[in-house]
Amino acid sequence: MKRLQLFFIIVLSCIVSNAAAQQSAEQNLFVARPAIGAFGNIDLNMAHANFSQLPGVPDCNALYQSGTGIGPSIGIFYELPIQEKLSFLLRGAFSLYGEKLTSNELAPIAVNGVETSGTIEHSITATLGMIGIQPMANYHILPALSLHLGAEIGFVISSSFSQIETITSPTTSGVFDNGLRTRNPQAGKIPNANSVVASLLGGVSYQLPLNSTNTLQLVPEISYTFGLTPVAKNITWSVNSFRGGTAIRYEIPEAPIVKPSQKPIDTIPPPPPPPPLPIASITALGIETSGEEVATAYMRVEEIYSIQMIPLLPYIFFEPKEKKLPERYVQINPSAASSFSEMLVKNDDALTISHHTLNILGKRLTDDPQATVAIAGITLRSQIDNALAQSRAEEVASYLKSVWHISDGRIHVSTHPLAKETISAIDTDGISEANRVEITSNSFTLLQPVMGSDTIRSVTPPTIRFHPSVQYNGNISHWNLSATQDGKLLKKFEGTSVLPGKLDWILADDQLHIPRSPGKLDYHLSIIGSHGDEGSSSGSLPVEQISLRKKRIQKTADREIEKYNLLLFDLQSSEISQTNKQTLELIQKSIKNNSTISIVGHTDRTGDTESNKRLSLERAKSTAKALGVTNADVRGIANETILYDNTLPEGRSLSRTVDIIIETPTETQ
Repeated sequence: MKRLQLFFIIVLSCIVSNAAAQQSAEQNLFVARPAIGAFGNIDLNMAHANFSQLPGVPDCNALYQSGTGIGPSIGIFYELPIQEKLSFLLRGAFSLYGEKLTSNELAPIAVNGVETSGTIEHSITATLGMIGIQPMANYHILPALSLHLGAEIGFVISSSFSQIETITSPTTSGVFDNGLRTRNPQAGKIPNANSVVASLLGGVSYQLPLNSTNTLQLVPEISYTFGLTPVAKNITWSVNSFRGGTAIRYEIPEAPIVKPSQKPIDTIPPPPPPPPLPIASITALGIETSGEEVATAYMRVEEIYSIQMIPLLPYIFFEPKEKKLPERYVQINPSAASSFSEMLVKNDDALTISHHTLNILGKRLTDDPQATVAIAGITLRSQIDNALAQSRAEEVASYLKSVWHISDGRIHVSTHPLAKETISAIDTDGISEANRVEITSNSFTLLQPVMGSDTIRSVTPPTIRFHPSVQYNGNISHWNLSATQDGKLLKKFEGTSVLPGKLDWILADDQLHIPRSPGKLDYHLSIIGSHGDEGSSSGSLPVEQISLRKKRIQKTADREIEKYNLLLFDLQSSEISQTNKQTLELIQKSIKNNSTISIVGHTDRTGDTESNKRLSLERAKSTAKALGVTNADVRGIANETILYDNTLPEGRSLSRTVDIIIETPTETQ
């Protein structure tokens, strides 16, 4: 540790001496410019403490007063000149603090069965992970030598400790009452750890040019931080750090000034003027839930905590003529089964969860020894292949037995033909879905939905309507309308020939592409004419972002959204199955008197648009009737929005669903 301190002193001495040597040569070359860059440091952490134990963690006769450790810190920065030699420096950093605190105690110990005096070392090894913001004033003492002073606000994202008592003297003999040379091992999260810490920060740096224009620089730096906030509440324990490292700094060059050139005398007649270009225009309006078109000054995006019930698909689909499980189904080793938990996948989408069906099923069978499962391979009446269906069912059973150790007596394997009414409506997709194994159980909990939570975004207005137009004498060969935020494409419309008079972006059904940050939403219309001539128009909408954290700080009234996917609906059917009825009984318990309910029916890609529109609405209506609600917003949107990958049979099965959304106001604290 002393060697590292000496290294910091040597680096500082080199920086100052080198700067003094070059002062006269560079004195007139200093030009302050904005700069960006990245840095990396090695931190020598020094703990200052005065406590005997961590809150709630037993420790015998210890008094911790100091400790040291080493850890890295990396980050990025932006520098903005304010005056000739003064600039504002903003740095963002990730730091990993590691330090060990020790305290020695003289105490009796057993040496070969005889009590004697010994030395016991009490030690706490702590690790803190922190994301910090460092605003600083940066003063250029010399053109290349800078002094920076400021503060650091750190947000602790992880904190852990390990504690132990060890006999250090005698060095080779002596034990505690437990017969070992160590005792009282403890580990876990640091009790009462502060989530936000503050420090004072100061240091020096020196810029070494890496290119001829001196816009790219290597910057050795050394700094010191003085901790103002204790590591944990109600105890004396702060951390100071020496930091040494280097940065890569890029100065943003000024745009060159182009002097107007002397225009030569034109002796050639000017060419004829080009034909008029397309004159494009674009406006954006909002569409309320009532369908009314209104002018909107901004978009309001609100984060809302959501509880989700995601169905567990009781099918395992196979490739035609194959009896091996497809690779898209996640298969684990027996040694990994003990650490598997639904918590690992509960917040994934339904398609991802369906590929974990066998592991979820195996875990639930393990947790419920009374539950049994029936596995049936499916055959087509017109193409009966009982041997293949039996092999597929045995393949699934084998996985449950070998990986999850489920006994033979709890698994029943069989085959049965596909239902007659399903065969009558079967097509290529239907045949693909018939290559499956069906899973049933004597226990509802074995195949019950997976519960998860997520943060969803509510947008006001829920729909943006674009009104594009163009004035042009020729024909349009291509048009493109895009919506972006911070350069990221969120929505795109395009076509040829005719430019529509309106284009609707239904944000309520497009969670994936809702703007994620405050700022603005930019939209741009581009027109290409038949002669290759182009026209464009742009606009923007301010975006207001209301996060969950902001609402908690401001104690704003909030609401909770519960979202349920109801399964299964058979192909071309709106009938509520027995499994769905049991699920609906669970959902009814979540409905309060002040709840707002929305029920939206969906279909897969099978069938024509009109029949799917009717079917999706029938599914929504039958669900509302089964729930016993009369004031719900009931809609059917067919396959206007494809929920899951319909090239996969499980994606089509999951798309034959109904979304039930229950929105309930919550009280502010």
